[in-house]
Amino acid sequence: MIDESGGVVKRCISCGRRLLLQDWYAAMATKYCPECAANQTRLNKANYMREARRKARERRKLEREQTRLTMQENDLLRQALREQAARIEALEGKWGK
Repeated sequence: MIDESGGVVKRCISCGRRLLLQDWYAAMATKYCPECAANQTRLNKANYMREARRKARERRKLEREQTRLTMQENDLLRQALREQAARIEALEGKWGK
C-alpha cells in the first residue's frame, strides 16, 4: 500500500507495527521493524550456531569411531605380523639357515 507521501506502508510480520518505507525496492525485502529485525537476527544466529555445534559433535563422534576402528585394525595387523614372524623363525630353525 502507498501512502500520500509516496512511501510504501507495510506491517511488521512479528509485532504488526506499521512501517513507512520510502524506497520501493527496500520495501519489497523488508519484513520486520528494526527492533524485531534485531531480535530475528539474534534468533537466526543462535539457530545457526546450535546447528553448527550439532554437526561438529557428529563429526567428532565419527572421527573417534574411525580412529577406534583404525587402532583395532592396526592391532590385528601387528598380531598377524608377529605370527608370521614366528612361523618364519620356526621354519628357519627347522630347515637351518
